[in-house]
Amino acid sequence: MYSTFQSAQVTLRSVERSFYYRGTEVLNVEMEYPVVSGIGNRAAAIINGRIRSQVNSFWNYVRNQLYREAVSEYRNAMQNGYPFREFSAVLSYNVEYNRNCHLSIFREMFQYTGGAHGTTEKRSDTWNIRTGRLIPISDYFERGADYKNIILTEAIRQADADPSIYFENYAELMEQNFDPESYYLTDAGPTPGLVIYYQEYEIAPYASGTPTFTIPYSMLKYPPSC
Repeated sequence: MYSTFQSAQVTLRSVERSFYYRGTEVLNVEMEYPVVSGIGNRAAAIINGRIRSQVNSFWNYVRNQLYREAVSEYRNAMQNGYPFREFSAVLSYNVEYNRNCHLSIFREMFQYTGGAHGTTEKRSDTWNIRTGRLIPISDYFERGADYKNIILTEAIRQADADPSIYFENYAELMEQNFDPESYYLTDAGPTPGLVIYYQEYEIAPYASGTPTFTIPYSMLKYPPSC
């Protein structure tokens, strides 16, 4: 039997650690991630298990590959007489929607490796908290509908309002780099809706960050509900 809960309890946990090489701090890591409770045990286990897997994957990458890169850069700096800039990595989660039996979260993975600026990768998940099922973006549209065209038409219309912040061929790039898994739900802002996003440099310069476009719930055949 499915649980009857319409929203989840979310508790944030934080971890911070510094990595050293020959007495010098070469890498600092911060992670803040959610733990979900207050729903059915099975659904909570599925959701928390996926989040835990994401955190472990990030941690393993940092303590192995990124730490080795930091040590290598430190050695090069010492050998060639230039300043070493400490590496850093940050994993953070944002709960954007938590009602109507839907839990929608995006996470950002930032890393700085000594260059002019850091880089950020954004990912997201949306679950049905009664079952723990990940909800594909197609579920919000009529079966067989060309949801990609519906979404892109609205997103490109929004981009057209200020094309200067994107690459010149942004419309082509938006279609080329569209990822149906790159979405989340939100109640924030003047227009709540389904948000699609692109990674840095996919459709715009670094200064534009991670471009997002909100598709109003009124444009969905099946807005989030229990």
